[in-house]
Amino acid sequence: MCFGEQPKAKGLSLAFIGGDERMAYAALELAQKGFIVNTLGVAGQKDSYLGLEDYIILPILGVDDFLTPQPFDGERITIDDNWLINSVRNNGVILTGRSSERLQALCQQVGRVCLSYFDDEYQEKNAVPTAEGAIYLAMENLPITINGADSLVLGYGRCGRNLAQRLQALGAHVTVATRSDAQRADAVAAG
Repeated sequence: MCFGEQPKAKGLSLAFIGGDERMAYAALELAQKGFIVNTLGVAGQKDSYLGLEDYIILPILGVDDFLTPQPFDGERITIDDNWLINSVRNNGVILTGRSSERLQALCQQVGRVCLSYFDDEYQEKNAVPTAEGAIYLAMENLPITINGADSLVLGYGRCGRNLAQRLQALGAHVTVATRSDAQRADAVAAG
């Protein structure tokens, strides 16, 4: 599938390689925003030509040592090392879930950036928009305001902590439920 032939969103090109319906949904959403989007081995999508991409997005399960995306439907796609590296621009980025040592070494060797969704810095930065998105959905769909509302946050990891802080700042009565004694103590200490 190839979307967004006339890009409105800065002309950035994105390639989704492997993955389930979440990847297909992300591809469709980004295409609607004007990005040039190509897919290869994404569930329910027709494969399209991948040219020189600004971003290559691999599935959350990442790649193994043979650079094979791990889709949820059990089918595998073998990716040639040179093809992958030559498909991303010199200043482009490869985003992946679990990364293999081989992929990291390959990117480093040719000067490409490879980021994992599991990197601590990435997860911390992602927690803020995730919390804000949850609040946005609540504000859009609830018949009451957040201020004064009883709110339950399940878990107190990066996203839960950010969500609880923001709900509390908006005046919600926040209760945090967690299995971890340490996280529970952190939540109590935060108020």
